[in-house]
Amino acid sequence: MVRLLWLIIISVRTLIVSYKIKYSSLSTFELIERISVHEDHNALNCFLSFRKLLTINNKRILLADYLLKLKEGNFYPYLIIPNKETKLEEKLDLIYDRTLQKFSVLKKYSEKIEGPYCNNQYNELYKQLNDYYGSRSSISQLDLELKAESLLKGMVIRHLKYSWLEVCRKTNRLYQRYRWVLAKGVIELMKPVSIKGREFTKWLEEHIENPDPSNKGEKYRIQNAVDNWFGHSSEIDYELIAYMQNDKIDPNFDIERYPENFTTLIANEKSTNINKLRPSIRSLGKTKLKMFISKILDNIVYDEDKDISIAKEFGLSKAAYSRFAGKNWKNNNKGEVPDLWKNIAHIITSDPILIELAISLGINTDIDSILKLTKTR
Repeated sequence: MVRLLWLIIISVRTLIVSYKIKYSSLSTFELIERISVHEDHNALNCFLSFRKLLTINNKRILLADYLLKLKEGNFYPYLIIPNKETKLEEKLDLIYDRTLQKFSVLKKYSEKIEGPYCNNQYNELYKQLNDYYGSRSSISQLDLELKAESLLKGMVIRHLKYSWLEVCRKTNRLYQRYRWVLAKGVIELMKPVSIKGREFTKWLEEHIENPDPSNKGEKYRIQNAVDNWFGHSSEIDYELIAYMQNDKIDPNFDIERYPENFTTLIANEKSTNINKLRPSIRSLGKTKLKMFISKILDNIVYDEDKDISIAKEFGLSKAAYSRFAGKNWKNNNKGEVPDLWKNIAHIITSDPILIELAISLGINTDIDSILKLTKTR
């Protein structure tokens, strides 16, 4: 309670307007930079209080509200918690508190508040965004904001999982350490206290095939089998947490699979499948096609005159351009979807991370319309 009151006091203090920096006018990237480099609590408060970077049911919400919504559903589907989990309500509260603290308390307040602290998270966000920004000759503010959102979501979900393991370790003592001695080495596991060592060894021998102590992921594989059979161990040690952090065993949030921005990703995909395009577009060749698609998508907010100039620049007729990437297809009587938008819709809906990007861009309803039209033809 003391810690909570102190956080409230600090938050209220930060509402005083700074005459040196107008935090509300800073971009998300600039706020993260100030948090990381300067440990700026005003920037952190602005980031947490006003930047709605996470989405649930197509609604953009703040980080604290996002965690609260997930908590209401037991953090499903990001955490799979058994129904018979002991002290469930207490654990859910602790998971929420611990994860939120990992994004809201700076280390410079360590004398007043115990960790965890948020410095490492914002340092990593800043590093990845800085690398992303620096690796390109030009990048739009929108792409940078989208990258920040996708990185933040991946980081929040990862830390939800770490918080769950940490909370289980501290709140449940129904399991104890157990060393499974094998001919090739030893594997340390967590064993239910209700089962005798010999019985547990027998169960392992009957249910675990080809145990390999030399494989660093073996401990996780076997512990998972134990948890699925006996119920969640609720007391996983930090060695396992370190393994989860160092090895990308969670493909659902492997944001690093997408080093390029949305525009480059689509351009690369279309050039790879150039043989499937219309002859007039295919004649551009792979290199020129990439430039063509990148220019179309980078200038997607421009008017029809800009589309015409792009078509002329690449030696295409207005009709050929319209069939490939025309923006007024909804207004014609035929209602035919241009090839580029049709292909992009299918690419996006095949990947959960691209779906999130589409929602962030606000084009998910257009994608749904395109898919419905293509299915009826």
